[in-house]
Amino acid sequence: MRRRSAALKPPVLIALLAIAALLGTGITLYAQHRLALPQRVEIVPADAAVFPGSSIAFNARLVGGDGKTPVRWSVVGPGHVSASGVYSAPAGGTESAIVVARAGDVSTAARVRVTAPPGDIPLLLIACYDGNGVDVRDLSSLARAGMLSAPDDAAGIAVDPLRRLALVAAKERVMAIDLRTMALATSVPKPGARFDQAVRLAGGYFAATDNNASKGSPGVLFFRIGANGAPEAAGSAIAGETPEG
Repeated sequence: MRRRSAALKPPVLIALLAIAALLGTGITLYAQHRLALPQRVEIVPADAAVFPGSSIAFNARLVGGDGKTPVRWSVVGPGHVSASGVYSAPAGGTESAIVVARAGDVSTAARVRVTAPPGDIPLLLIACYDGNGVDVRDLSSLARAGMLSAPDDAAGIAVDPLRRLALVAAKERVMAIDLRTMALATSVPKPGARFDQAVRLAGGYFAATDNNASKGSPGVLFFRIGANGAPEAAGSAIAGETPEG
């Protein structure tokens, strides 16, 4: 007698239950029973911290679904969330909010803490090239102080500890961060550029390399922070092809 089997496919688990009823012919019978697993929504991150006026991206998926059920987003409390799951905190206040992700008939939620700037303490700044934010942490404990919005492809970061300023290289522009207030300001875009690495120079200047620069063209650009807090172009230098560090 040929035994029947089935592949394990979510959300249905195929459980083979042996009946162990031996017939006179010595054949064992098997029965199939379908057990439906409950669906749930998984959200990442489940707990987040963001500075006033900045944003953080959430991702959610329906576990046990067919991958076609759309996720709908909503927020309870201050701020707002986009259709793609990006939560934006209000410019003022440090209240908490709840971001809700719903898919079909099930939902889950994540807490967002809108946190005040950490003050005059040593900080660790982390930029994710595949993300759109800067992770700010307390250097002594590595605890997250909050997230900052950043342009796409944020890469190298340079810090001026005396002036409490940071410069982030991000694709066609650079972004300045006032570490005292966590205020952000970006430079005028340079079309076609791919700013990759940043470094602090003497005299209050910063430099950023353009990874898309061709040989013999300006590949290192110099910036200073203007009175409005935004980076301003202050010169350039010729570099080799595709300059990086």
